[in-house]
Amino acid sequence: MGYRLRDVIDGIDYGDLQKLKADLTNVGLYLRKFVDQKIAEHERKHERICAGCQTTIDPYSTTNYTLIFGPDDLKRRATFCALDCLKYFISSREAQKNQNRKAAQQTLPPDPERNDKDHFEFEDI
Repeated sequence: MGYRLRDVIDGIDYGDLQKLKADLTNVGLYLRKFVDQKIAEHERKHERICAGCQTTIDPYSTTNYTLIFGPDDLKRRATFCALDCLKYFISSREAQKNQNRKAAQQTLPPDPERNDKDHFEFEDI
C-alpha cells in the first residue's frame, strides 16, 4: 500500500520536520540525494525479474538485456534474462500493435466517396 506525501509528513515528528525544513531552505541537497537513492533502489528491484519469462535475473550475468522504451516524459524499462525473451517481448508488442490497428480500422466510418447501399451521409455542423 502506498502512502501519500501528506500522510508521510503527518507521521514525521517535530524535530525531523525542523531538519527537513532546514534542508529545504539550503537547496534540499540531502533530500534530493535521499529521493534519488530511493528511486535507484526501486529501479534495481524491478530489474531483478525478466519481463518475458518472469524468472529471477542474476544482476552480475553478462547475458542480461535492458530495453528502455516509451515517450520522453514516460520512459519504461524492461529487463530480460536472454535474447529469446527480448525477441518474444518485441514480437508480442508488434502483434498487439497490429491487432489494435485492425480494430481501429474496423470501427472507422465508411469512406464518403464510396457508393454503397450502406453509405452514410455526414453533415458539417
